[in-house]
Amino acid sequence: MFKMKLGIDNPSGHKQSWQKPLMWGITLIIVGTLLLLHQFSVFGFEIELYFLPIIVGLFGIMKIVFYQTPKQFLKGGFLLFIAIWIQLNLDHVWGMTFRTSWPILLIGEGLYIIIKSHLKGIHPIQKDVVC
Repeated sequence: MFKMKLGIDNPSGHKQSWQKPLMWGITLIIVGTLLLLHQFSVFGFEIELYFLPIIVGLFGIMKIVFYQTPKQFLKGGFLLFIAIWIQLNLDHVWGMTFRTSWPILLIGEGLYIIIKSHLKGIHPIQKDVVC
């Protein structure tokens, strides 16, 4: 009988599921489509973007609070960085707009990549189990 394996074992022993990247991909497609419709005012479609930094920030806080590896903690911090960047642009703090402040994202992504590469050798956090 043929069985399809839903996860892939990686060298660290953790399972990676195809479902998580699929959900992120679908989410990005939906958000991108909504933003594009907002830009072109298709069908009189209006969307308030003020909920976006809150949602992204909550995902970041959840990653930080419930992290099991330093890499997950770093991802949470990067999501908070993105949420703050979005909020600063929506409020036009220091004259920032999405059109003019995108290099800040490049700088943040560069820092994220450098720090993440240094965390590769660090193992997951061992949680103590009390019986």
